[in-house]
Amino acid sequence: MFYSSAEIIASAWPISRSYLYHFNEPNPWPGRWRGHPSHLTDLAFLWQNYDETLAPLSRRVSQLFSADLISFINGRAPWRAYRTVSGNLPMARTYGPSRELLVASVVVARSWDCRRRACIWQFIEEIGADLLYDMVMRSLVEP
Repeated sequence: MFYSSAEIIASAWPISRSYLYHFNEPNPWPGRWRGHPSHLTDLAFLWQNYDETLAPLSRRVSQLFSADLISFINGRAPWRAYRTVSGNLPMARTYGPSRELLVASVVVARSWDCRRRACIWQFIEEIGADLLYDMVMRSLVEP
């Protein structure tokens, strides 16, 4: 739900004016989503409220993620833009997963290096993003 929307929005901005990231660091805290990257875990890492509970590499992910977003907020390019020249491959910044000894990198968007499933783009091509979104939302509220 968030992955394809973020990519579609990034691709709609003018060249060199959008920046995309994928937060792949797993949720380290007890609960249903422990061990999986999950929505809003990036905010806990951004504010560094729980750094003392993180493993050393996870703490490094948190520090670098925060520094990059602060740079962006202050008008500095935090990493390579989604597209820098017409026709170039789009790029994305990734954070984690530290369990694979990855802290942060810049990778080709929509590639396996982003740690996202490519099949989403096949679904979007076949049925469209709006219908796919509607189906996902219905599946969350209907038994």
